[in-house]
Amino acid sequence: MRFGRHPECEVSFDATRDIDASSRHAELRPPSAGVEQWMLVDVGSSNGTYPDGKRVTELPVSPGHPVVVDFGPSGPSLRLFIGTEEQVVLLGAPPAPVTRSNRT
Repeated sequence: MRFGRHPECEVSFDATRDIDASSRHAELRPPSAGVEQWMLVDVGSSNGTYPDGKRVTELPVSPGHPVVVDFGPSGPSLRLFIGTEEQVVLLGAPPAPVTRSNRT
């Protein structure tokens, strides 16, 4: 699954509003043989990928554990969760967004 401003990305951000997100910013890659974790990979974005506020090039994503990801320091943000439909229902609404001026 690809994230970015390019219209061919499965998760496509607004091309004019979300300028901190690169056109091809990151990919969520499925587990390889013998590995349970998915991998969120920054594919060379200029502004970085920030799960839970820390810049990374790769992040293992375990099923059942939500992570908030910012695409660029002031870019779009989303909550990434891998799980069953039942787990999604139990997850509930995402937390209220933090204003960019309050982030450290």
